[in-house]
Amino acid sequence: MTTRNWRLKEKKSECETSLRCQKPYVPSTRVVEVFTTTTTWSSPINLKNVSIFMVGGGGGGGGSYDTGAGGGGGGGFVLIGTTNINGNTPYSIIVGDGGDGGYGNRDHSTVKETDGSEGGYSQFASVIAPGGKGGRSSRNMGSTPGAGGESAVGVPGVRLSGRGGYGSGIGENRSSTGHAGGGGGNSSNGSNPYGGEGLGHRLTEATSTNVYGKGGTGGIFNEYKSGLNALPNTGIGGNGSSSSSFDSRIGGKGGSGIVIIEYYK
Repeated sequence: MTTRNWRLKEKKSECETSLRCQKPYVPSTRVVEVFTTTTTWSSPINLKNVSIFMVGGGGGGGGSYDTGAGGGGGGGFVLIGTTNINGNTPYSIIVGDGGDGGYGNRDHSTVKETDGSEGGYSQFASVIAPGGKGGRSSRNMGSTPGAGGESAVGVPGVRLSGRGGYGSGIGENRSSTGHAGGGGGNSSNGSNPYGGEGLGHRLTEATSTNVYGKGGTGGIFNEYKSGLNALPNTGIGGNGSSSSSFDSRIGGKGGSGIVIIEYYK
């Protein structure tokens, strides 16, 4: 009896130390990594996928002169989704810069104002979030207000980022449809110079919600101020400039983008 019991215990011990008797490892520790500048990231061993929140750079606001009103820059594309990756592998992360604001120079012989420039794209691995379009200068008027680009849930196909607002036009707020275009320049009382509302996101349950990819506000007719720069790492469009008589102003710079990844290990 003693020998039999000893042998049974020996077999149990061998089983406990072998891989076939061990339970598979289940990742349970949540990791959130925030990237505010371009860098290279190395994935942990055995990691197969990550969740992404990524925003392209916002477009710059439009310049203006002589009672003009530049359009606000379009918000950067906001992308939310999941992508497959390989473990123990380096990946490039690009954070798009915000577009520069357009300038105004009424004393220039030919080019008295320019549109804002487009924001740069953000990228994780092969997934890209385009930057927002620049706001139009005050004399660059379109037939329709500046419409925004689509916001998406899930890794999208080809979609548009936010378009900048037209100068001296009527602004358009497309927040009800998730768009994030820049507001048009306010050419008269009663116009709406505000950009689209963008999307909210918070890193953890304990943090407040930040807004990303919002369109910049258009300039105001016959006021005297340059467009405000958007906050960095928001993808928000720069504000359009406002100029009075015999004056010229520059548009605001768009906010740079951001890349946030989440996974369990």
